[in-house]
Amino acid sequence: MGTELILAQAGHGLCWQKLLHPLKSILNKIFWDRRERAEDYALTFIHRGSAGDTRTIPLTKIGHIGKSSFTYQDERGDETTIPFHRVTIVMNTLSRKILWQKRGTAR
Repeated sequence: MGTELILAQAGHGLCWQKLLHPLKSILNKIFWDRRERAEDYALTFIHRGSAGDTRTIPLTKIGHIGKSSFTYQDERGDETTIPFHRVTIVMNTLSRKILWQKRGTAR
């Protein structure tokens, strides 16, 4: 998914605004909304070579959220960048509620 534009009201006229990637919006809400706790969420992404070719990490491992990717600290302490297109699921680990799931992926 590329950057999408929407026509939005700005002052007395209209202007084009970029839409955030849905994952960026979800992750920002979890990290910045005081009602949410990052430790209650996990994210699964495609990771070739891992069991089932996926890896699941708690959101507390995420260090930076970029325009189209995020970074996390792996088990060796290395910082790794994962593009959003590799993310398959964002889930609340307490309620098991899926906040976001990539189209075409089975749970």
